[in-house]
Amino acid sequence: METNESEANQSNSPATTSTTNRTTFIKEAIALAYHPDGHSAPVVVAKGSGSMAEQIMKLADEYNVPLMNNPDLIQELTTLDVLDEIPEELYKAVAEVLAFIYKLDEQSKLQSKEGQ
Repeated sequence: METNESEANQSNSPATTSTTNRTTFIKEAIALAYHPDGHSAPVVVAKGSGSMAEQIMKLADEYNVPLMNNPDLIQELTTLDVLDEIPEELYKAVAEVLAFIYKLDEQSKLQSKEGQ
């Protein structure tokens, strides 16, 4: 698995998907992180397919990082290397992922306050 472990643990915006071809089921995962003080755009912090994708998703689950299924975005992101910033043409698609994560975080915070 290609990963920068310290950033992968801080990752807050993964994209993950499953894709198929005619003969084999192939699972793919990409983890993104965005830290505006350190980068001008989100960065790929982990990527993999098959068992590596499973490991990325398992880590995401352990750290309560939500997963999102977006096959088109995964296809674009798999061309990048770990620690690459996403290209400008993917800003809108990745912004939708970040908005999804932000919404889930806000819902979680509200539920925590209501449970107290």
